[in-house]
Amino acid sequence: KNKNDPKQQEGFAYPLYVAFLMAPLAQLPFPVAQEISRWLLLLAIAVSVPLWSSAVGTRINVAALVAAMVLAVGSYPAVMEFYQQNLAALIVFLLAAAAACLARGWLIVAGFLLALATVKPEISGLIIAWLLCWSLCRIRERGRLVLSFVISLAVLIFCTELYLPHWPTHFLEALRAYAATETDPSILQAIFTGWVALVVSVGLLVAVVFRAWRTRTSKAGSEQFGWTLALVSSCTVVLIPKIAAYNQLVLIPALLLLVAKWDGRRSFGLLARSAVKATFTCQLWQWAAAVVLATASWLVPMHIVQRAAGFPLATLLAIPAVTALAVLLLTFMSSNTNRL
Repeated sequence: KNKNDPKQQEGFAYPLYVAFLMAPLAQLPFPVAQEISRWLLLLAIAVSVPLWSSAVGTRINVAALVAAMVLAVGSYPAVMEFYQQNLAALIVFLLAAAAACLARGWLIVAGFLLALATVKPEISGLIIAWLLCWSLCRIRERGRLVLSFVISLAVLIFCTELYLPHWPTHFLEALRAYAATETDPSILQAIFTGWVALVVSVGLLVAVVFRAWRTRTSKAGSEQFGWTLALVSSCTVVLIPKIAAYNQLVLIPALLLLVAKWDGRRSFGLLARSAVKATFTCQLWQWAAAVVLATASWLVPMHIVQRAAGFPLATLLAIPAVTALAVLLLTFMSSNTNRL
């Protein structure tokens, strides 16, 4: 290796069976496939909203649900996904569909969808691990989920192994190279420094494990199950070592639950109520600032607007952090007082 080789490299750090997800567009000209995939990813984001709503046990009227879908597609993470086409939206859709299938009792389908979601394990890993443990706690009732997941994942690996022998070895090498070149901190590491970030991260993981154990008997689609799902998903975003806006699409189930409980905010307590308000204030800031900039682009010189282009992103790191805090507080309140 030459010491003068560039340090910033781009690699394909996906398991080979991602090709099955891309296969429908493989024969199209690249510009056509690129354009179609962009809009399909936006569609996946929109469709994931009602799926998450079903999974977390919220009852939202049609008008509010449509509004939530529009807001999700119009969010900054969705815009970034539209242009970068990182497949995060597809994984969020697969996770949402799997969770919705669990709520309906379709364990075999859910296991297959979770296996597909391992294409991006940094996003799906914590959620999948929790769901598999949840399934093992009542193996007779939920064992089909684990069985379906294991068989589906084995089939995916076996089929791609026939196509490209020994690809898992190359994949692991690509992962090591990716880890060496991608040095982003986690959101918690960006907010806190040194040992403080480590302590907070460990504390969140302990809270997730504790909550998962407390709700191991909860029925899929129930409110308690929904709060655990919201906690696991929001903690995923702040813990993974990647600051990327498109990862914040995983916050959708948490935000849906916070919206559903907005009317009862007076019973939350000061800290929880403040965290919920901060969550929506940070989220609304992005839309409001973007609208102001878009309007200003018609009235003032473009070079002035460009100077303020970063204003909508002022709350980018704050959104997942305050969302995780709000969900953490309300999750344990729901366990201890049953007021939610």
